[in-house]
Amino acid sequence: MRKIAIVALITLFSFGSVSPTYAWDVESKIDDFGSRVAYASAYFLPGVGNSSSFDEAYDNGDYNSLIIRCQDKTLEVFMTDRNNLFASGSALVRFGSGSPKKWSTSLSTDKEAFFFTSPKTLATTLAKTSKFYVRASGAGGYITANFNTSGLASHRALFKRTGCTF
Repeated sequence: MRKIAIVALITLFSFGSVSPTYAWDVESKIDDFGSRVAYASAYFLPGVGNSSSFDEAYDNGDYNSLIIRCQDKTLEVFMTDRNNLFASGSALVRFGSGSPKKWSTSLSTDKEAFFFTSPKTLATTLAKTSKFYVRASGAGGYITANFNTSGLASHRALFKRTGCTF
């Protein structure tokens, strides 16, 4: 019985909560300039249902990322896509089962990411919901992603220590 319990615990810790598809990947560090930085990333893998494994999809870069970053007391929320370039304009977002809303965005200079305006409002809303859906214009059409955002509220203290509240 003791061996079964140990195997169950190892399995739980090995597979239960480390998959970034279902959780936030959170990190805090000091950058090369001495600034404290906090990151929280959630991932969407479009190929998980069709690919042979999570690791294969992740290793091939077949995913989108939703990132919340606090650096120099500035909060940013942005989305990246490893395979597509974004076009300018707003994004259509939906929180949980709510109705879709337009959200203003701005592009990164390389067009591989877009930044949401009103990041504090967005992060506060994400901390209260478990699903977040995004549709943005891309160079080849719409880029869509959905994210499991549950658990973000538990990381608020880390962002507060870094200088950002939401």
